[in-house]
Amino acid sequence: MAIGQGAGTTVAFTGFTGVCLTDVNNGGKSVAMLDGTCMDSARMIKIANKNVDLGTVTTNLMYDDTVNLDALIGTTGPLTLTDPGGGVETGEATFSSLDKTRPINDMMTATVTFTWTGDDTTTAYSFTPGA
Repeated sequence: MAIGQGAGTTVAFTGFTGVCLTDVNNGGKSVAMLDGTCMDSARMIKIANKNVDLGTVTTNLMYDDTVNLDALIGTTGPLTLTDPGGGVETGEATFSSLDKTRPINDMMTATVTFTWTGDDTTTAYSFTPGA
């Protein structure tokens, strides 16, 4: 009996079906900083890299043992995060890690990490807490 995602945030990735998300953490964006301080300078100088690292998306989930998440490790494809308020973030990502636990009753639990591998596209949305 495969289960599905509920009415909250959803994660779409090729082959990523039959799971129930319990948490989604989009790790945040960053840029590498180059130290441009000269030995004869009294001031610190940092130069931002132009390439933005989109980081990772980590999700905790439950699934039954008919779902083969192991087959997805190392695969790359489109990843889409859709928020309940209509916001969408999409881009190329790799299914980069799978940390499984033992069954609880008839369900398995796992932590899955996707690593963004290219630029993303974000659609703005409005969110009203409690709505």
